[in-house]
Amino acid sequence: MVVGLEPVVSVGPGGTAVPSVRHPITFSETPASYRLPPPTLDQHGAEIRRWLAEPVEPGPDKKGPNEAGFSDTENSDKENGT
Repeated sequence: MVVGLEPVVSVGPGGTAVPSVRHPITFSETPASYRLPPPTLDQHGAEIRRWLAEPVEPGPDKKGPNEAGFSDTENSDKENGT
């Protein structure tokens, strides 16, 4: 019995294409596109390690855990008017 779900799609150009999971919903006018394959193992590793090694220094526009510079409880109190 064939259900017709077609759960696998080939992503990427030519010989570098890899099988991937197809989007579960099919739209007639705006179908899902599969332009890029997933990254290869450690493809962006050096860039990510460089980013992780950068020191975190809050600048004058970075005030704290959120953009207003309030903790979550202080911010919710101000929003609620308490």
